[in-house]
Amino acid sequence: MQENEVETTVQTDAPSENAGETTSRFKTPDELLKAYECLEKEFTKRSQKLKALEKELSEKAPSNVAYAQNDWQQKVDDFFESRPEIAPFKKEIAEEILKNDLGSNENCLEIAGARVILNNYKSPKDYLFDDDFVVENVLSNEKICDRVIKKYLSDLDGVKTVRTINGEGQASLAKQIRPKTVGEAGKMVMAMAGKGKYINRRFFMITISNASDALKTIYLGVIAEQLNTKINPFLAAIERTSNNVFGKEVKKLVTYGVNGGITSGTETGALPKAQGNSYVTLTTDLKNFFGKIEISDKALRASMDDSGAFVNLLNAEMEGLLSASKRNFARMLFGDGSGKLATTVVYAENEDLSKFKVDDASKIEAGMVIDIETNGAITSATKNKVVKSVDHTNNVVTLTSNLPSVQGKDSIVYVQGSRSNELTGLESIFGTSSTLYGLARADYDFLT
Repeated sequence: MQENEVETTVQTDAPSENAGETTSRFKTPDELLKAYECLEKEFTKRSQKLKALEKELSEKAPSNVAYAQNDWQQKVDDFFESRPEIAPFKKEIAEEILKNDLGSNENCLEIAGARVILNNYKSPKDYLFDDDFVVENVLSNEKICDRVIKKYLSDLDGVKTVRTINGEGQASLAKQIRPKTVGEAGKMVMAMAGKGKYINRRFFMITISNASDALKTIYLGVIAEQLNTKINPFLAAIERTSNNVFGKEVKKLVTYGVNGGITSGTETGALPKAQGNSYVTLTTDLKNFFGKIEISDKALRASMDDSGAFVNLLNAEMEGLLSASKRNFARMLFGDGSGKLATTVVYAENEDLSKFKVDDASKIEAGMVIDIETNGAITSATKNKVVKSVDHTNNVVTLTSNLPSVQGKDSIVYVQGSRSNELTGLESIFGTSSTLYGLARADYDFLT
């Protein structure tokens, strides 16, 4: 009876369309019960596996990392507020957290910050070679600059500054004295050597080193100042700037003509056609102007123990160089840039190889070193010739050494090494050359 009741229950619970299949699969209630138990065990295993996967997924989910929490922004703000020195590395710290999966660590900010600081560490000596750091943190600090200047001045032998007290109780610095003439430069050298006394006394040993220092630190500024402002009034009136220098060239964008966008018309008439400015770029090469003095070993040794004698010798050479530079520079300002001094002409009945005649000897002086171009060439036998004397009345030039042959006509005389290397002077600007500043004169009426 019991078995029949079980069979009846099984048959009743199963779907009617599969009744035949169910009764044929499970022949007895025990088989059905055993199958149910197996199904239950499999279901339990699958449920456990599903829970394990859900747990693993939840651990890796963004909601469990520090930067996904609601208070993350506040933690970041507090972290950098308490450590302002690492605030510039915010981007690097964020990348360190993401790249190395530090988000699950509650101290990820501290760990990433320490790693970034370590990777970007610089020793104090390294910062001294960092131009941006020096400009922003050293040169902009008045106290540091004052200390450097005071240290420098205190190390100068014989140079003393008047110490006065300013409003903050600090000693102010004396204004630097710059010599304006060669004579003042010589007195400054003597003052530095003899602690302010420089008349007819022997103070210090003259060496190549301190002679070089005197030339570079004291005389060089004087020469530059004299050449820039004292050559002639015309040059002094010219505005000087380095804004248009690009590499080895000078380029200046200028306008020419007028703006054509103007008209006169009725109140309701058409507006004029726009016609903007016309532009052109003037281009020229940078020019180099050199000066050189030479003091023989014999002269240097003779004045080695007498600073006064050395300064007198140096002053004489510098004054001579400056005077020659002024005359030559003034000549170039009004020249054509070719470096030409004169053109040779026929010197009748002359057989002296050291003499030649020119069309105009006004630009040639005794002591000049010249080159002579014949048939378009300057040879080793006609270059670096020293002018011994000049007869300006008859335009005859005498050299200290002979030329290879009697000089004929149409040769060109240049200052040594200056052929086509001089600056563009007024004669070139207002001349008849086919080009000027890289432009063809025929293309622009303002150049003709």
